[in-house]
Amino acid sequence: MNQTPTILLSAAGGMPSKGVIDTLSDAGANIVTVDVNPYSYGLIYVNDSYVVPGGDDSEFVDELLAIVRREDVDALLISPESEALAVSLERERFEAEGCIPLIPPHNIVQRCADKLEAQNYVADLNIPSPELYRNRDDADFPCVVKPRYGRGGAGVHIAYDQEELAVYASNIENPIFQEYVSGTEYTVDVLTGRDGTVLSVVPRERIGIESGKSVTGKTVVNEMLRKFSHQIASNWKLIGPSCIQFIRDGEELLFLEVNTRFGGGAVLSMKADSHLVPNLFKMVQQIPTEPSDTYDAGLVMLRNYDQLFADESTLHE
Repeated sequence: MNQTPTILLSAAGGMPSKGVIDTLSDAGANIVTVDVNPYSYGLIYVNDSYVVPGGDDSEFVDELLAIVRREDVDALLISPESEALAVSLERERFEAEGCIPLIPPHNIVQRCADKLEAQNYVADLNIPSPELYRNRDDADFPCVVKPRYGRGGAGVHIAYDQEELAVYASNIENPIFQEYVSGTEYTVDVLTGRDGTVLSVVPRERIGIESGKSVTGKTVVNEMLRKFSHQIASNWKLIGPSCIQFIRDGEELLFLEVNTRFGGGAVLSMKADSHLVPNLFKMVQQIPTEPSDTYDAGLVMLRNYDQLFADESTLHE
């Protein structure tokens, strides 16, 4: 293990990636980035970067392992669900190279990727969530239509009658139909140790959202959000970063989904909780961690767009 950890970040072209790269780099990490898109911002922004096939490609794991060996990578921060599923299935091959995938076991990654299964499991923890309509003919309107498997708000629609519902459902593979709730949305950024110890729980209000990503947010004090998130993380034995989403319906907080990755606004939580990144590094370095019970509440994050320019000949093929 190097004193300076080398961390590989996947899906480096996403808008939030720059903030994560900067935060981890400023804390002392060497960052390697990968993305499926050769025009990815993160591939230009970071010197050690690679184009890789998608997570559902049979060559993905082998190519990622080759990069791990070449760059002496200590840990993986995986974002897309397809990549997390592939890596979690081959965890032992990465660990044999001295590289720690900071994701839960395969069955838990599967559970989080499956929005229907995840909702059923949180019900066992007595955590409320919006009603799921088992039969679309029973739906009340407006009704949310979304993929059973998906991320970042992609493919999520609001139907106002059966005709709209049928149109949306016909264009979604494995659609599910859910009660529509209009209220304040929250994301709770959680870091869980490799032994299942919950290290950080930071709730933030999603004030401004673009393409499913938080562009304006604020850390908040809400013990129920923290309690629910701690329950999920400890009961499911999540590993590494995760973001758990909720929505407020009147006085009630309702669970929406769990993602086994840093959320789009996680840099806000990294800034608010001074122990989060050091504990992440300790996990990578396999030294004892210490749970954090404090964070800066009322911290606001504002975002703007940034640009990079590069000659076409320097882009990855």
